[in-house]
Amino acid sequence: MNIKAIFTAACLLAWIGTTGAADAPGRKFQITGTVDRVDVKKGEIVIGDRLYRLGPNVRVSGDKKHSSGSRTLPPGTKVGANSYQGASHGSSGQYIYEIRVFPDNFDLSKVAAEDD
Repeated sequence: MNIKAIFTAACLLAWIGTTGAADAPGRKFQITGTVDRVDVKKGEIVIGDRLYRLGPNVRVSGDKKHSSGSRTLPPGTKVGANSYQGASHGSSGQYIYEIRVFPDNFDLSKVAAEDD
């Protein structure tokens, strides 16, 4: 495992912020749904049955429930995410650079970007 992968894992597992979702309804996210699984070693996350790659500097923020000692994003966690198209180390795809964790009772339609 290289240093970049270790740093990405540390960001995902340790940088879960303490900001609440109060400011989120004004924001739009390209991806919304529930987490199906996270594989930090492979740099992958599945949200709403779709596979995404974790970007090298992914930022995770959320409610206090997920910032106090949580070491992962468990299945069923409601999230909004933003991504970019890219290629890295010979692997192309959609890379998540930002994840916002929402409370269990949060209405994801408040932050879902409309399709053009």
